Amino acid sequence: RTCRAPSRPSPPKRLDVLDTTDSTVVLGWLKPEHDGGSRIQGYLIEARPKGGDKWVVVGNTKNLTYTVDKLNKNDQYDFRVKAKNDAGHSLGSNPSPTEAAPSCTTWWSGARGRAPSPTSQKETSTSLE
Repeated sequence: RTCRAPSRPSPPKRLDVLDTTDSTVVLGWLKPEHDGGSRIQGYLIEARPKGGDKWVVVGNTKNLTYTVDKLNKNDQYDFRVKAKNDAGHSLGSNPSPTEAAPSCTTWWSGARGRAPSPTSQKETSTSLE
């Protein structure tokens, strides 16, 4: 019998903006297609200002949704989510506003507040107006 070491999971699928308020955005996603042979332990949520290159961690959760708060009105953000298992975090995906795939980027407006510190890996973009 052969034992296999777990590998990193695939990225979560279908990251989307579920709701917004004056200072928050609620993100939702689906479980990764592959768990890497190890149970998914949680998700890391990252953000960055639109057009920026530095991702900042804005939260961790075991759920398939997360509320990012302290967003700035009229600012745009990219978001991404990474799945975590015993082998580590999944890779992030590139923004892709026209695809509803694991790498999709969702554009939205309506949230208001202070900017989050950018950091994570499944991506969604949002504009706060």
